[in-house]
Amino acid sequence: MVATTLLISPFVVGLTASRYDPWADINEDGKVDIKDVAYTAKLFGTLGDRTKNVTVANWPSSIDVTVWYNDYIDGPILSESYEASGFGHLHVLTYATGLVDPGTVTLKIVGTLWNADHTGSTGIVAYETVFRADSNFRAITIPVLSAAFYYFATTGGAGDGVIYLSFYLTWA
Repeated sequence: MVATTLLISPFVVGLTASRYDPWADINEDGKVDIKDVAYTAKLFGTLGDRTKNVTVANWPSSIDVTVWYNDYIDGPILSESYEASGFGHLHVLTYATGLVDPGTVTLKIVGTLWNADHTGSTGIVAYETVFRADSNFRAITIPVLSAAFYYFATTGGAGDGVIYLSFYLTWA
């Protein structure tokens, strides 16, 4: 009598735990199965154009230039929160006027990050600059720090100031 032993490989189990790959899902039914394998086998050895048309549906649309303007900063002021999800860079043009030496306006660009337990958020300063009467214009480009951000401005020294600020977001 011949004894037969059935060996089960532990690697077979590991194959089913792979991550879903949408490029392998040929019929786009949400699962990679024998139908995808059969279709690929049927086309084995064929030739043609190797490019594949890709449609990206969740790409953010460009945000037009937005302007934040405040008259006579005589204390700390905050802008509203702006959405930046999906964008790569923030571009800001800003101008401070009405400054009397030694008066200054400090501008901070603050990213909003959620606390680890998602019960609140924390502001992280991504960029800070100080305007003086003799250096009152900035063109700023910084990487987007978070999904949302806001501006914070305050005066220092004597006098008030006016800040003009326009910005836009880009993908790269």
